[in-house]
Amino acid sequence: MTTNAETRFFDLSVELLVIVDPQGYIQRANRSWTRVLGYEPGELIGRRIDALQHPDDMPRTAQELDTIRAGRPSPEFENRYRHKDGHYVWLRWSSTANVDDGVIYGAARDVTEQMESSARANEALARLEEAQRVADVGSWEIDLRTGERFYTRQMYALNGLDPEVDEPWDLDDLLTRVVPEHHERVRNTVHRMNRDRGPQQVEYRMRAPAGRMMRTIMEAVRDGDGAPVRIRGTTQDVTELRENERRLAEAEELAGIGSFEVRLSDGRLLWSPGSYRLFGMDPDGPTATREQLYGAMRPEEAVRAQEAIAQAIEEQGAFTIDYTLPTGPNGSRIEITGHGRVLPSGEDTVIRGTIQDVTRQRRIVRQQEEIARLGQLALAGTDLRELFEEVCRVIARSLDTEMANVLALQGDGSFAFASGLGFDDAARGTAIAPGQPSIAHAALAGATPLVVDDWLTEERYPYSPQLARHGVRSTAVLPIWSGEGPFGVLATHSLTPDVLGAEQGLAFLEALSTFLSTAIERLRHEAEIAGLAALRGRLVAENLEAEERARQRISEQLHDGALQDLLAARQDLVEAEGPDPGTRKEMLGYARHGIERAVQRLREAVHALHPVVLQHGGLEAAVQAAADHAARQGGFRPAVTVEPEAAGLRDELVMSLAYELLANAAKHAAADTVAIAVRRDDGHVLLEVADDGCGLDARAMAAAPLSGHIGLASLVQRVEAVGGTLDVETGDRRGTTVRARLPI
Repeated sequence: MTTNAETRFFDLSVELLVIVDPQGYIQRANRSWTRVLGYEPGELIGRRIDALQHPDDMPRTAQELDTIRAGRPSPEFENRYRHKDGHYVWLRWSSTANVDDGVIYGAARDVTEQMESSARANEALARLEEAQRVADVGSWEIDLRTGERFYTRQMYALNGLDPEVDEPWDLDDLLTRVVPEHHERVRNTVHRMNRDRGPQQVEYRMRAPAGRMMRTIMEAVRDGDGAPVRIRGTTQDVTELRENERRLAEAEELAGIGSFEVRLSDGRLLWSPGSYRLFGMDPDGPTATREQLYGAMRPEEAVRAQEAIAQAIEEQGAFTIDYTLPTGPNGSRIEITGHGRVLPSGEDTVIRGTIQDVTRQRRIVRQQEEIARLGQLALAGTDLRELFEEVCRVIARSLDTEMANVLALQGDGSFAFASGLGFDDAARGTAIAPGQPSIAHAALAGATPLVVDDWLTEERYPYSPQLARHGVRSTAVLPIWSGEGPFGVLATHSLTPDVLGAEQGLAFLEALSTFLSTAIERLRHEAEIAGLAALRGRLVAENLEAEERARQRISEQLHDGALQDLLAARQDLVEAEGPDPGTRKEMLGYARHGIERAVQRLREAVHALHPVVLQHGGLEAAVQAAADHAARQGGFRPAVTVEPEAAGLRDELVMSLAYELLANAAKHAAADTVAIAVRRDDGHVLLEVADDGCGLDARAMAAAPLSGHIGLASLVQRVEAVGGTLDVETGDRRGTTVRARLPI
């Protein structure tokens, strides 16, 4: 029986109290159910306890109740109960059972806020661990008082540990896995952390996992007296980052590029290793400053750069600046182009950009412009010696050498100055005596450029007295060729060692030697063209004279032949007008015969002027017609042979040559037989005209053009004009054979 005191205690409890019979029905509940779940105790009496549970929690709750009824101890457990308004509340139970009757006594408290906070914490931890996994970062903590150590899951993964089996490392464990050469830097960082407030950073290489590079940032948590009581930190695998930085640095060095960032709020300047390299500074040394940046420029360059950057900041835009930087003690400088842009960065503003060494690119552009200018000079007909002198000036200006010269090879093997710059004895005369060994002879013999980096250590080639007298330390020599063979060499010399072996400089010199070879060859061709032009003029004149002679010959033929026959026929017609019929008939007969002879001769003249037979009858018929016509004039027997495969290739030229040669035979040979043959022979058309006449005097034939008899010489020119040859075989009383070979 329940006493009043028990009832008051039951109702005053802040926990939810409940008594459940063996069948799971609620027998009694206190007023805390009203406060937590909104149910009056009377509403709960007789209801099954599991009717209020979240469906997902029922299996686990039933399992816990079975454990309790069996009299086995059960730890606290949580499940969700439905509030009267429909939402669920987390309850944490402590329960026991009467083994004799199976009644369960339970006490619960509202842990909804705790469970939700725990869920949020777990979600945050999960997000943290996912972020750490993505960034390859782990976090850790060591309690110096208890020795307790904590790792996030990614920290286990970074160290190659299993969180279910392995324990987190302490600092001694870490050192056993760090390469020995990095032990000291780890110990020094730990010492600074214990001594100084604030985070400390260290990078070290691991032995296991092998070759991995780690970066750890650690900080000590201190007690009221400032003594470290706990260490916490983060560790990141930076192996790939450092490898990428190494590759970037190599790429920057190869391309002559660096990058930078300037924070406008405090002027902090960040440079990549490539930028330090361009400025001749150590990336591991002190941080660069803007004073160093502008101080390395020439004063006027620094002013222009500052103005351009100030304008970009004002306009929130981009800028490009050009300046030079010193590269060594000899005063030489490299050319730099910088590109940058003003950008927002959080609450600050930064300038990010790149700088690049453009010395080589701009030198190449200038060299290309020089070569183009030299080409224009050559095309303008500049004298060869003047070209040589200008090339020497270009070399000295472009490569910063003190001397340059062009040496021409002489017939005795010596070299003479064709041009020179910087030599006190380069105006004229011999540069290298006959038989004197030299690098110039070696370059020409090997047909290759040769470079001496320092004459004081050179063992391949002799150091000539002239070069020694002028203090030359380095030399480059390149052969110059013309179409007829070696012309000489192009050489340049410097008083400084190791300045002529650079790839771009040697390529420039090779381009200049090629230019000179081309210029020399061009002048040679121009001379040949001038000779060919003169020859063409003579040939045109000769052809005009030949045409005039042909017209004269046709005129004589018409005058002495057809015209005389027509005049005689006219006279016969006049006499036929007389009264005597017999005389009329006789005179008309004479006139008819005279007109027929005139018509025949006119036809022959027309054929001579226009080869109708060639067009309509083909090559063989045309050659036969020409041979028959010449035979009637010269009184010889013609023999014509034309192979079918030779026709249609060079017909007009063959006919022109055959007509001239037959006319010559008719006029001069006094031959009984003239044989004309046309055949195809090894890619050529061969025309052969052979007679058995009196032959020709070789000396008279050679002197004929000087006397104005250019017939045969004109034929030679016409044949050679198409790339052919014309040969004459003759002799006193041995006949004459002329062979013309015409390429197809």
